Parts: sequence; C-alpha cells; structure tokens
Amino acid sequence: MLTRLTLIFLLAIAGILVLNGPAAVHSQNARHELTLQEKRGKAFYLRGESVSGQETTALMGEIDVPASTLTCAGCHGLKGQGITEGGVTAGPLTWSHLTKPYGHTDEGGRKHPAFSETSFVRMLTAGLDPAGNKLAVAMPAYRMSQEDMANLIAYLKRIETDTDPGINETSIVLGTVLPEKTALSGLAQSMGDVLQAYFAEINSRGGIYNRKIELRVMNGDSKTTVANTKRLIDEEQVFAIVSGLSAGAEDGVAALTQEKEVPFIGPSTLMPQRGAPVNRYVFYLLPGLKEQARALATLAARKTWRKRCGSSPSPLPAPGQLPMLRPRSLLRHRRRRSGSGRGWSAECSPSSSLLLLPVAPSRRPPLRSQRRRPWPRRRSPFRPWRP
Repeated sequence: MLTRLTLIFLLAIAGILVLNGPAAVHSQNARHELTLQEKRGKAFYLRGESVSGQETTALMGEIDVPASTLTCAGCHGLKGQGITEGGVTAGPLTWSHLTKPYGHTDEGGRKHPAFSETSFVRMLTAGLDPAGNKLAVAMPAYRMSQEDMANLIAYLKRIETDTDPGINETSIVLGTVLPEKTALSGLAQSMGDVLQAYFAEINSRGGIYNRKIELRVMNGDSKTTVANTKRLIDEEQVFAIVSGLSAGAEDGVAALTQEKEVPFIGPSTLMPQRGAPVNRYVFYLLPGLKEQARALATLAARKTWRKRCGSSPSPLPAPGQLPMLRPRSLLRHRRRRSGSGRGWSAECSPSSSLLLLPVAPSRRPPLRSQRRRPWPRRRSPFRPWRP
C-alpha cells in the first residue's frame, strides 16, 4: 500500500515536469517570488481567472465563451514559447519577443512593428496588430477589465524567469514534514526510512528523467508544522512536499502551499480540506475521518442482518463509536427491508450510536407485479376450444 502511494508521488512529480517542460530546469537558488500583481496575471494566463469580479469573455467570430475556455496558455504554451498545432501557429508571447525593436513578420507575410503596452491592449480587445492589420481567425478578442489587462502584462514581463524551484540538470529536491523524534519516534522513523529507501531505489534506476531525488526532512510538532513547511519552501527551495504529517495544521499548510504555489502531495491527516474553492496545490491520497465514517456506515447498512430481536449483531461496532450519521443509504436500506417481513433496520439514535431496530411485517398489499397469476388453461387436442 505504501509503495503504491509512493509510486503515485513519483507519477505526479513526473507529470509536473512534463507540463513545465525544459524551462523548469534551472539553478535551485535562482528563485524569485512573484508579486501579487504578477500572480494574478499568471492566474489569468494559465486558467483565465479574473480577480476584478467582472465577467471576462473571449469572442470567437460571433460566439462569446468564458475566458477560462480559451486560455492564453492553451495556445501559446505554459511559458509563452509558442505552439504550432493543426497547421496554426500561435507565436511566442514573452514580452522580450513582443517588444523586439525590428518588429515581426508573421505567417502569410503580415508585418508589423514592435508591441507596446497600448498596442498590446488593442490587439487583445480589437484583434489588430500595431500596424492595424487584422489578426488570424484563430486569435480571439477578449473583453476584460483594465485591472486584469495590467496584471496580464505584468506577468508576461516575468514569464521567462518564472521557473520552478528545486530542479536542475541533475537533481529534484523534495521535502517532507515529520513528527518530532522525541514525541513519536517510531512513526517519524518509519515514515522517514520508507521515503529514503524508496527514493534510493528510484535513484538506483536512473531517477526521474536522469535526475536524482534529494529529500529534505523537517521534524517538529503540530505547532511548528507551518513554520517548517515555510522553511522547506523558502530556504531549502523544494520542488514539492511529499507525504509527511500535517495533522493539527491543515488550514495553515493549505494556505501556505497555495500562496507559494508549491504542491503538497499526500499529506497524512484526518481532516482534509475539501471546501470550495478547491486548493489546486494540495493532493490528498488518503481519506479523512468523515469519509471513513461514511464508508463504515454504508457498509453496515448494506449487510443483511438475520438476528432475532434482542440479540446484538456482532459485525456492528459498540454504541458511541460512530458519530450521529443518517446517510441516504441507511434510509434506503430501511425501506428495502421493511416490506419483506421480519428484518432489521439501521437507524441513527439521538445518542450518536448506531442501532438496529426490528421491523414489523408490512400490512400493505403486494405490488401488482408480485401478485400470483393463475395458470393459463390448456386446450385439449381432442376437444374444440371454448372461450
């Protein structure tokens, strides 16, 4: 089970590497934090998210679609490098390329001078290049606020240097947060040994894309979990945080990873944060207490109890071990069993314990499809048919 979870860690890391492409390879000490404006521009570039609160749409011909449907990264690449697909080329969108002093010559012979911030805004809103030429049909026109436009331009000026930390030509730096050795020595030692051993095995096979995995470990209690996570991100420059124990600090860790935009894969906690909006940087691989209780109650409801009244069915836990739940599966189970004579019905009592209540035979008439039908009359071959 643990090997399977660790394999999922590696697959997730490899997927992020593939999505980031060659631009993710850099010196791990060359990380520079994005400003708030640049982060907002990055959110619009990658996902079409607007922070202005106004509706942002993209116009394709005469059809309006949400900006999240036609994102900048979908055509121009995650790093603005430009992509050719289906015979259509979406040119580079980095600011150094857009502002080349000698201008551009696009496909089809269309020429125009270098972009400025003003001409770039006109290109996005009116579909015209700096020379007044119409853009290709595949390029949509956006209806967006001035704030979103300023954020996007700010990010395009940083997109070439916006690289991920913890990756260079030879290694991938990962981090994990474990309990204090003096408090939970067995748990901390076991989790650390398993991670180190498995990553050593992966490194012996060549690593991930010929890069060796380096693990940085921070030990501490629940009060220092957020501080240790911040230290891994800021000082150790990790690419991602894997496994570890975040119990007691779920809210702080989730907010920190979202702010720093660093993935946290497989945290061990009984209270996963699953509220809306969904945190894109935390990946839970284990169920929480709520999910485990729901699964246990559903399993208990699906069983068929054949015990007499007054005996306690052994498969159910003792009263008080389950929270007060009333899922739909229990109600369906009671309706299904109540019409079949004597049986048992699962019910949640006010004392937060799961009980089995005897169900009396139903007095309702059977369904029409269940009524016994008379056998058809056979016609004798020696006698004529009489209706």
